[in-house]
Amino acid sequence: MEDVLELDVEDFVVEEDIVNKEFLTNELERYLSKLSIREHDLLCMYFGIGIPKVDVKTICDMYGVGGERVRQMKERALDKMRRRFGEKLKNLI
Repeated sequence: MEDVLELDVEDFVVEEDIVNKEFLTNELERYLSKLSIREHDLLCMYFGIGIPKVDVKTICDMYGVGGERVRQMKERALDKMRRRFGEKLKNLI
């Protein structure tokens, strides 16, 4: 009986982490969906939200722009999210 309880506690901790990550990803995706498709995709690729993280060079090649332009687009998209959802995003953390 003791062994079963020990395993269950460890399983719950792992399961809780998975649920929390899924919740955060879903909430972020909900906020990201309010951005333009380009801004949405850029942030998802840059930060690895819902997909594997993509390096800046690959993003540059995909959009046909330089690294500085990718940085500017990322900052603009993040600013837009801060203005629209600042408090809600803080509450997620």
